[in-house]
Amino acid sequence: MKIAIFGCSWTHGVGQVEQYINWPYFFSQKYPEVEITNYAVAASSVLFQIHQMNLVKKYNPADLYIFQITRPERFTYWEPESTFFNHLKSPLPNLKQYYYEIFQSVRCVTPPLVTQRANMNNQQKSINFAKQYYKIANDETFNLEWKLAVDYVKENTDFCFLQTEGADRHITDILCVEDILTREKCKDWWAAGTHFGREGLQWVADFVDNNVRDMINAKL
Repeated sequence: MKIAIFGCSWTHGVGQVEQYINWPYFFSQKYPEVEITNYAVAASSVLFQIHQMNLVKKYNPADLYIFQITRPERFTYWEPESTFFNHLKSPLPNLKQYYYEIFQSVRCVTPPLVTQRANMNNQQKSINFAKQYYKIANDETFNLEWKLAVDYVKENTDFCFLQTEGADRHITDILCVEDILTREKCKDWWAAGTHFGREGLQWVADFVDNNVRDMINAKL
């Protein structure tokens, strides 16, 4: 059985927390007999992750698709001469190998790039693009694109969830970690920015498992 996971840094992990340890790592420990691949890329957009998911479904299909929905206002693109297919190699269960390979070819544009505070692949051309992108685009466009993408994710995955801002964005039909735990509890578990440390990551792994366990058992 194969499980494919998609998301941003809340699923990929961050270097400040035990060198990119993540909830899929703890989740995979529950199912040692299952091949679990984490395609999450930090700072990437929902549309980028949908694009990856559709390519996975076509060229490296899984039996179960889990999707952590990131926030709007992001734009992600491939470097010229590079594609997803360059990186379809056997990733490690905790996905460090896949992440390091793919992130050399992917550029993630997020609001922090405008002030040059992003600490990942913020080459000057990405910073310049970000400044132009956020000058021209507007919140109405961002939110419309994001809502359409979220609807697509909901209809085309086995389980999807939000890490944060569910209630703030009036999302009532998708589970949200922050809304379940409360923002105060989430803050207790923050270890780097709004990213969980080990205890929070283990909670998310249990939360996902509670929602997909029956699906997994039905397919095993």
